[in-house]
Amino acid sequence: MIVRVRILLCLFLSVGLGVSAPAADHLSNPLADPPNWKALDKFQKTITHDEFERLLRGVYCTYGISDEFIRVDDKVACILTDRDAQSWFTLRFAPSESKPATIPRWWRPASALPKSKKNGPLSGVKIALDPGHIGGANAV
Repeated sequence: MIVRVRILLCLFLSVGLGVSAPAADHLSNPLADPPNWKALDKFQKTITHDEFERLLRGVYCTYGISDEFIRVDDKVACILTDRDAQSWFTLRFAPSESKPATIPRWWRPASALPKSKKNGPLSGVKIALDPGHIGGANAV
């Protein structure tokens, strides 16, 4: 559950929702492709209002966020996607913790993998992949 929430919020916040109003004209890195907001539709109803609010305000935007960029009510969060056109992406919340929608997975848990051969040179070795660091004061 936490993984899908972090993925969702990272996607939203990676486009610069915490920037000041003049910088909002450049919601994405100029070297990157523009965000594909339709790709986020698979996250509809996968997070509750309370969990979204907790993560948004307690983790990702601890100093607050303007209604110019994101608006949250009981049923949806609306995220600004184009300032000039005033277009918004609408995320619908799950009605309760017990009824979140599931999203497609592109990975399998270790229990779903075939049994390994115990005689290889890396037998018993566990490998962890580090997705990277934010940098600055947040770097580990």
